[in-house]
Amino acid sequence: MSRRLIGFSTAAAIMALALVAPAAQASLIFTLTTNNGGFGNPPPPYGTVTVNRISTTEATITIVGNQVGSNVYLFGDGGTLGFNTNGAATIQSITGSNSHTDSGFGAFTPGPFTAAGAGNEDGFGSFNQTINSFDGYQHSINSLTVDITLNSGSWASAASVLTPNASGNSVAGHLFLAQDNGNGTISNTGFTGFVTDGTVVRTPEPGSLLLLGSGLAGLAALSLKRRRR
Repeated sequence: MSRRLIGFSTAAAIMALALVAPAAQASLIFTLTTNNGGFGNPPPPYGTVTVNRISTTEATITIVGNQVGSNVYLFGDGGTLGFNTNGAATIQSITGSNSHTDSGFGAFTPGPFTAAGAGNEDGFGSFNQTINSFDGYQHSINSLTVDITLNSGSWASAASVLTPNASGNSVAGHLFLAQDNGNGTISNTGFTGFVTDGTVVRTPEPGSLLLLGSGLAGLAALSLKRRRR
């Protein structure tokens, strides 16, 4: 077999294995697709919750509201975000924003935010961490990020940061339904409800794939060296 063909075969094998090999997860995305019926049945997805593992003991949890057609999904007070950490964790910071403009009052004023500890997200069980925002619709968010640190132990990957609660849900949020007016503004419909996770998307950690590829390349080089002898 020619060296060129060996090199091509090795590269192809590395790429194939990198695609199928299990890797540590850099981020995990929960798609919010289930509602508790408190505001009818507008079309999902209502938003996403992304878990980003910064280190073995630090992670961020980010909830982002979605828009489907003219339905604008925001998150507000009374269980703005609930999540169930794998192990006791401490909340270090909470930041939120709302880029929309309301037809009545103009710019939203999100927060202030409070780490409320364990609490119930209506219809989806109790979570060991909940975040509350001040007041109602005018202070709602379309993006909120919580930075947390693990009190003891470690998280091997983003997939190990959260764990399902007794009801089988890892995250949930209190949703406010707004309407897009088609002119750059939105309006409050007055409907609210709770939503929880559905589809989970795992994003491979680039460093893990690189390590796998380097290891396979080393084995290929060793095999080629032995063929030359």
